[in-house]
Formats: sequence, C-alpha cells, structure tokens
Amino acid sequence: MLLGTVQITGEELREAEVKDICNSLQDNSIRLLSLRGCHMQDEDFRKLMDTLKQNESLVQLNLNLGVCNGKHRIKWLTEAMMVNKNLNSLL
Repeated sequence: MLLGTVQITGEELREAEVKDICNSLQDNSIRLLSLRGCHMQDEDFRKLMDTLKQNESLVQLNLNLGVCNGKHRIKWLTEAMMVNKNLNSLL
C-alpha cells in the first residue's frame, strides 16, 4: 500500500474535512499529516486525536502555528501520543 501525505496550511477545517482526515487515519493510509496553522473546533480536534490513538501508519504530525492551542488540546494530544507508538516526529 502506498501511504500518502496530507498537507493543509492556514485553513479553517470544518467537520467534513476533519471527518475525511479521520477516515484516512483509520484506514492507515497517511504517513505524514501537516495541519500547519489550521483552525478547527475543539470537538473536531478531539476527534482527530481520538482517531490518532488507533492509527498505525502516521510517522510525522505537524500541528505548529497555533493548532494545538490551549491546555485541553495539549492534554488530548498527550493522551493520543501515549497510545500511538508509531509517531516519531511531532512539529
């Protein structure tokens, strides 16, 4: 299987876009996910982190430029990273 890259920069991610990303993560079809500078609702960020817990293909995750703002988002990211042992780069 050829693993893909998803790179989105500075966009407002709606529920539908986050759902598509989560589906790809569930299918283990993404190797690199970059959401640099993107904005999304807290509930969508949490869904993304919950899905990350089950993913086995992602090796690099980029959430820089304010994506992971707030203690609650850091908590959800930390919980996901404690479960996901395949991720080896976080930006």
